[in-house]
Amino acid sequence: MVNYLKFPTFIATLAMASISQGIAYLVSGGLNLDINDKVLNFIGTERLGGFLPYSFILSMLALVIYAIILNKTKFGRSICLVGGNPEASRLAGLKPKKVSFILFVNASAMACIGGTIMSARIKTATCSGLSGSQFTGITAAILGGISFGGGNGGMMGALIGIMILNVFNNGMQLIGLTSYYQTVASGLLLILALCYDRAMEIGKMKRALK
Repeated sequence: MVNYLKFPTFIATLAMASISQGIAYLVSGGLNLDINDKVLNFIGTERLGGFLPYSFILSMLALVIYAIILNKTKFGRSICLVGGNPEASRLAGLKPKKVSFILFVNASAMACIGGTIMSARIKTATCSGLSGSQFTGITAAILGGISFGGGNGGMMGALIGIMILNVFNNGMQLIGLTSYYQTVASGLLLILALCYDRAMEIGKMKRALK
């Protein structure tokens, strides 16, 4: 849809998310399914040395692997070039559509792994456990310096963005804000993050013109 039909990436993603969630409801009948698998229960509940959850270790391992790919490999550099300017990267000899396909498949695989780890932690498979998390992910990414337009950012920035967002959410809970106010505050934070991203883009363009 994105590479050949030229659908806007964000709209195509939301559409497929809705379709996928609908299929999940049809398959499960809308019921939550208990998980009794020993391996999943171990990943979701056990801790290394009684302190570090294995789910956290897996997440950090994935972050390190992707950081190495982005910073130390030819494919990682091509991702940044394609994200920043697909047409320029094509003229430079890269294949933007191929890179895009790989990244979409990779995002799908990581979503599956993330959903599996979450299900392992709560010992329940649910159709709505991560519903609406797209905006949370976007907010965390932008707060970590990852450009909404592509071409800038890294895994460390993503980690910092997640930490900032978690501190923000925990702070709202500690001061006793209701869930309604938390929803409003989360939306305002996303708008502020987008304004910051836009300001950085304008600054980058001005520096390039100079």
